[in-house]
Amino acid sequence: MKRRGFLGALLGASAAFVGLVFTPAAPGQKRVAGERLPWPARYRGSFEFKDAEMRDVVKHVSAITGKNVIVSDKVRGKITILAPTKVNRAQAWRAFRGALALNDLTIFKQGRWWRIVPASEGRGAATQIYDPTRGR
Repeated sequence: MKRRGFLGALLGASAAFVGLVFTPAAPGQKRVAGERLPWPARYRGSFEFKDAEMRDVVKHVSAITGKNVIVSDKVRGKITILAPTKVNRAQAWRAFRGALALNDLTIFKQGRWWRIVPASEGRGAATQIYDPTRGR
């Protein structure tokens, strides 16, 4: 087994971080500085968060899925999603929804927007039912 040393470890950590925040442009799409484009349908990327702020994860998921999201002020805390293999955007969306449920949060669609609220506030809201087979 080869030792990497400090520089190798630093480069490895940097590559892992870039994998979390980089969202590639789909073929034919132009990238604007600072803009994140949704992952192309067949793209598989890193989707791992350890003790990350909930709002940061929501922002990342919104960027890779292209979904508009409204987050209640009552949504706070940290979240961990461990995915040692690369996932596509549908798998990332399902993992995100599962992590929300484990944290007593719910997400529902209202028009063109997805709303994230504490589960107790989401009960009884007039919503579109989520169908995991359709990914919406």
